[in-house]
Amino acid sequence: MTNVRNAYYERMMSSEKDAPAGASKPTLRYCIASTPRSGSTLLSRTLEATGLAGVPMEYFNNSFMGGWQRLNSGRGIQLQSYIAELESRRTTSNGVFGVKTHWSQLQLIANQSRLPFTSILQTAVGNYTKFIQINRRDKLAQSISLHIGNQTKVYHSDQTNLGSAENVATFDASAISVNIARLFIEEASWSKYIKERGVDAIEVIYEDLIADHAGTCQRVFDFLGLTGVDIPLPPTRKLETSETAEFRRLYLKHLGT
Repeated sequence: MTNVRNAYYERMMSSEKDAPAGASKPTLRYCIASTPRSGSTLLSRTLEATGLAGVPMEYFNNSFMGGWQRLNSGRGIQLQSYIAELESRRTTSNGVFGVKTHWSQLQLIANQSRLPFTSILQTAVGNYTKFIQINRRDKLAQSISLHIGNQTKVYHSDQTNLGSAENVATFDASAISVNIARLFIEEASWSKYIKERGVDAIEVIYEDLIADHAGTCQRVFDFLGLTGVDIPLPPTRKLETSETAEFRRLYLKHLGT
């Protein structure tokens, strides 16, 4: 199973996913400032499918970075040169480069490198001029989805082959509560950072993206200055498990409601 998982992330970081005939250097850098299970993958893959919005992936996710290292003979990652290489490969012909990242992914890089978090944040997204913050109103549903993903190791509909019989989701009220707190903290951290920087930003709500995919994506395209773009059909399907509704019922029962 490890080999299958490794192969998935190596493919995500391989030339197969590079932007065709890309620009040599970005003229627009944007960040999808996300939290786990917020619909950010649906949004990022829709943007990628236009062929005009870069290839916004979780480049600061440990699994993606590990895939890059395996493709590069185990070479260590120096963040600034790593980003420069990605920009040279995944900037679309109109000069747009995008990245999707969770606040906690940048915190993990800081912890592992023993560098100040502010330094990592500046290197990673300090020169980005547009931010798309994606949030989810129903934090309980988001937390349960994260809890199930953490246990099964399957987070998206194209990862169902990455799970195994040993990775079964079990109800854990404490873990779900911790997730809820974490999600609020990460969301607030992004909001504070964006406000303090004063950068151009919009908020996308998961529930709106699901209810009106075309309309919500059009608003994002307009924000990025992408005109005359056909809105792709949703490139991913919502990942539902049999445990989702049951875990919600059990959690509300745990709270006495």
